[in-house]
Order: sequence, then C-alpha cells, then structure tokens
Amino acid sequence: LVALLTLEHQTRMTNLLIRVGWELIPVGLAAVAGTAAEGEAEAERREPDFALIDVGLPDASGVEVAARLRARFPALKVLIMSGHASAAKALPRDPSVRFLQKPFECDALLRVLKNFQEAS
Repeated sequence: LVALLTLEHQTRMTNLLIRVGWELIPVGLAAVAGTAAEGEAEAERREPDFALIDVGLPDASGVEVAARLRARFPALKVLIMSGHASAAKALPRDPSVRFLQKPFECDALLRVLKNFQEAS
C-alpha cells in the first residue's frame, strides 16, 4: 500500500477518489489538505509516496509547493492538476512530476497513479 497526499482547495478530487474506491490501485489515503501550509505539514508527518496538487491553492502556487516537497522528499511522485494547460509549462522536466489538465475522467487519474506506481 502506498500513501497519497491530496492538496486542493476543493474536495472534488478527494471525494472522487474515495467514491471510485482503491481496489483498482493499492493506494491508502494519507492526508487531505486544502492549503499549501497544511499540505506541507501533513507531508512532514506522513511522508507520502504520491502527492496530487492543484495549481490554484489559496496560499501558494501548487508548482512551488511541489518543488518544495520534492526537495524534501526526493522519491515523492507528484501529479499537478490545473484547468489551465499553460500551467504545464511551469513544471520541471522531471519524470516524477506529471501534469493532468482538468476536467479529467477518473480513469485518466487512475492511469497516471498506476504508471507512477509501476515506475517505482
């Protein structure tokens, strides 16, 4: 089982993941945070394997949060989510950081998580 941290100011993604169920992918929900500060604190406590981060957090850019988390936890896999395709341009060229444009189907998210897991 791998640990997942979600950082989004709305709970849409987390609720979707819970509704779909984890039987498709062996992931345990480590923590949910609505702000960058909460997410970084949760990451320190739980050391997640995956982080799903919305670009539009209320207190920081999700891209900046991802960079700080990757610096602290080099093995962390990060999926940045945004409704703006241009956000992908700000991401580092790093196979451990991926982008998914909103809106997206749950299958697309599960596929990215599964690919991350298989690459580990």
